Amino acid sequence: MIRTLAIVLLVGGTVEHLPSPVQARATATAGADRASTEALVRRYYEIAARGDLEMLTQVVSPDLVIHTAPPGEGSSLESLRHTLATARAGLPDFAFRIDDLIVAGDAVAVRTTVQGTHLGEFFGAPPTGKWLQIAAVDIWSVEDDKLAENWHLEDILGVMEQLAAPSTAESGAMPTPANPVVIQLSPDSEYGAAASAASGEASTELVQRFRRALFGRGDLGAADGLLAPGFVWHGTASMGVAGLQEHAIALRAAFPDLTPTVDRVVAEGDRVAVLWTLSGTHLGDYREVPATGNGVSTSGIDIYRIENGKIAEAWTVGDDLGLLMQLGAYRRGDGDPAA
Repeated sequence: MIRTLAIVLLVGGTVEHLPSPVQARATATAGADRASTEALVRRYYEIAARGDLEMLTQVVSPDLVIHTAPPGEGSSLESLRHTLATARAGLPDFAFRIDDLIVAGDAVAVRTTVQGTHLGEFFGAPPTGKWLQIAAVDIWSVEDDKLAENWHLEDILGVMEQLAAPSTAESGAMPTPANPVVIQLSPDSEYGAAASAASGEASTELVQRFRRALFGRGDLGAADGLLAPGFVWHGTASMGVAGLQEHAIALRAAFPDLTPTVDRVVAEGDRVAVLWTLSGTHLGDYREVPATGNGVSTSGIDIYRIENGKIAEAWTVGDDLGLLMQLGAYRRGDGDPAA
């Protein structure tokens, strides 16, 4: 697979004030450089999936910084080892499925599905024997041929819902794949030598316009015009245009002063990854939690797929559990709702 276009944006401030693609730092990644960066990232997931944690130093910087580590948890290489070891203790056949991989110079965005059988304590829950699938997204920064920085989000609330759901035949254990790391990229993500810088800049600009309309201004009509027929938003639940509009209305009703911030963008070809923060004051019901007046801030990572000049699909992973904890609905370290 070759994608010749790569764009990285490091930005701050609200989404309404994002720099234009012309102002962004753009990098046309050479084929060899891109291949070596992708190989580095794939090697990390292979090591993590196989549990060869002492080999992490081959691919991860000793000065690793994890920017999204929860409060009270470490953000170093040793912390990463501990997190992976804990995951393997709960899911002994722990594996990754790589669903999307975007390389842009020294930045990489990876959308994965973490999967395994729940045979040990996991997020405080005793073994259930269930086959779990967990959506996750990472953004990595590469320095001196090592993974130096990480922004990671996973659907922890979705894990809790799977653990709490009644067991069914479908939730039983599934066989571990022979190769614990599988690249599964759709044909739409394949880019040949004909890909141009303009196409990636256009993808980034389209996503910026969408986020400005939907999350910045709450302009649902404008957002609708940027979405392809059959658009699907993949999150805790998949939804189309109407469902996304209802979600945006409910979000703004719960947090009337909602302020979106884009912290990092990684774009390549028809894929755009966005690391974002939403902040606001809880003044209305949210997920059946009545208004608390609490000021909140939550982060997430979206990946958008562009088709024929419109957004065809988007995948989002946010810190939904962390947000509910800020509203007093959950206690840290406890899978049960707060009393």
